Parts: sequence; C-alpha cells; structure tokens
Amino acid sequence: MKQKIYISSKNIEIDELYYKHRKSFIAFARTSFSNISIEDIEEIYNDSFMVLIEKLQNDNDFKLTCSVQTYINQVGKNKICDKYKKRCIETNPIDENLMSNLKSICSDINNDEDIDCEIILNCIEDQPSPCKDILISYYWDNLSMKEIANIYNYNSPDVAKQQKSRCFAKIKEVIKEALKNKRK
Repeated sequence: MKQKIYISSKNIEIDELYYKHRKSFIAFARTSFSNISIEDIEEIYNDSFMVLIEKLQNDNDFKLTCSVQTYINQVGKNKICDKYKKRCIETNPIDENLMSNLKSICSDINNDEDIDCEIILNCIEDQPSPCKDILISYYWDNLSMKEIANIYNYNSPDVAKQQKSRCFAKIKEVIKEALKNKRK
C-alpha cells in the first residue's frame, strides 16, 4: 500500500508528489547554482522533500502557505547556500555594481578607496532573512526581481524590488558602522 499525505484537503501519494516536483527543482537549482553537480542537486532535493514530508506528518501547527514547489525550492536553496556558502562566495565575488554602490555610500566616512570586502561580506552574512537572502540572490546569484518575487513569495517583482531597496539601505548603515568601528 502506498503512503499518502494530505495537502490542501487532497489525499496525495508521496511517490506522486516526489516525482511531480523533482524535475522542476532540478531545473531551478541548475539555473540558480550552475557550479553544483547534478548528484548534489538530487541529494539536496531528497533532503528538501523529506523536510516537507516530516513537517506535514509531524508538525500539527505547520500549514503550507505557498505551493509545494515553492516550499521545496526555498528549502533546497537554503540547503545549497548552507552547504556551499564558502564556495559560492569565493566563486561569485562581490558584484562590481554592488561594490561601486557600497564605495559611493561609504566614501563620506572612509577616505580609502579600498573598502574591505571581508567587512562587507561579514555585514551581509550577519543580516537576518529575508535581507541576506535577497541581497545574495540579487548580487551573487544574479536572479531577476521576478525570480526573487517567486522564490520569496512576494506579490510582484516591484514588491521584491522595494524589499531589496530597504535591505540595501539597512546594509548600508551596518557597513558604515562597521567601517567606523574599524577606524577606531
């Protein structure tokens, strides 16, 4: 007998659910993270799918508020970022556009043209979600606002763009403070 699970008042076989979302996740991961092997992507999909199943079966308070595909993609993206964080940052250095924006922001407190990338990386890394995720998605992963809106469940690319702007303003202040502290 095949095991079934209830999602949105539908009784769905777990195998069916697994294979229904597998191809889309693999395509999403290969597009977003081209430097990761297919074997790693498949392993991360399996882990992400199991997170969903365990939540649905064991967490009575858990309510899926987005599509199954969106949930699996987000869990998988987080797992990829956790697993490959160092390698992703090393292979995708800070975007020149981001660096130029940060240099102009920081120029009033730092006469040095050489802004310490490590400080910037640490400041971004210390940001809470969704800011950290949005900044990394936009500047490192080069995702479009439409893709970011889909991944993070924003109503439109414009809403995602507004959130990115707020996050950038926050990180700007954090970096200014970090640079001031470095000078002390």
